Amino acid sequence: MRYLLSLLSCLLFWTSLSAMPNADSSFLHHPPYTLADSISSVKTDHSPVILLFFTHTECALCAYMERVLFQDKKLANFYQTHFTAFRVPLDSEIELVDFNKENISTTKLAQRFEISTNQLPVSIFLNAQGEVLYRFQGHTQRPEEYQWLGEWILNQGDKSEEAFAAYRQQRYRESSAENLLPAAEASHAFFDSTFGDLQEELSHVKEEQKAGILLFFEMENCPFCQRMRETALIDPKAQTFYRQHFKSFAVDILSDVELTDFDGTTMTQKAFAQQHRVRVTPVVIFYDAQGQTLYRHSGIITDSQEFIWLGEYVVMGGYKKENFATFKQAKRHTLSTQ
Repeated sequence: MRYLLSLLSCLLFWTSLSAMPNADSSFLHHPPYTLADSISSVKTDHSPVILLFFTHTECALCAYMERVLFQDKKLANFYQTHFTAFRVPLDSEIELVDFNKENISTTKLAQRFEISTNQLPVSIFLNAQGEVLYRFQGHTQRPEEYQWLGEWILNQGDKSEEAFAAYRQQRYRESSAENLLPAAEASHAFFDSTFGDLQEELSHVKEEQKAGILLFFEMENCPFCQRMRETALIDPKAQTFYRQHFKSFAVDILSDVELTDFDGTTMTQKAFAQQHRVRVTPVVIFYDAQGQTLYRHSGIITDSQEFIWLGEYVVMGGYKKENFATFKQAKRHTLSTQ
């Protein structure tokens, strides 16, 4: 998350951003193009999947994807090898030829896939018949994640959001074990992708019937936050438990990156942390489906089992009748007698 936030902070300065020349993502074909031709070439070529990347010049996350992530040579080579990829800009009406060899504008193509500008960026993956394999809405935090998305599209049968989340967790663990990424980077798999709109995330919590939202408050150069990311947050069992019961997001208490509060108010992450009285880190706060605070835990937890117990303490309503120390002591006693 911190890797992404430092980059997004720069992207939010729109005066300087708009002055930047458009970076040419080597694996994305720019309009005008004929999608019908891509279907015939996909059937005979080595690129079995079509990617439509919907973007807009005023979308900060789109700019981050195109001007930072997509410039990664390994990622670009992977998509150039395995996909036929098209850039679909929605900031202007550009005429294209669709899969049925009919003229269509970029905005009409977006409407066909039920994409609006406030959902961007959106990646649509299609097979050789032009059928949607998977819709990925949002950004990835690192170029590796977007490559893993492509690997998963090519190799996995189950195309559910939960299946990709599990695959992403697996790849982070493998990369960390092989020392391809620092241990703390594997903790990215613990957190859900988000546009930073907590009010919208509450609706997802209700739809998915989860217990609520977990916010992990941290800050740059916090050794206790770093240690927690390298221990409890990378444990597969902890990641699976929290993904089942909560939507989990990281908040940098010193960041000027904006988010939308539970009540729809836009503010910086720094102001949000101050509003919730977070001044030292790490702090974990659990919120219910209405955005009301359920429980607040201050301080580091490095033991993954204890971290799971913290989640159980909230899910089971233990916080209503006893403190966490008592709950944890009972859990340890039960574990020792088994």
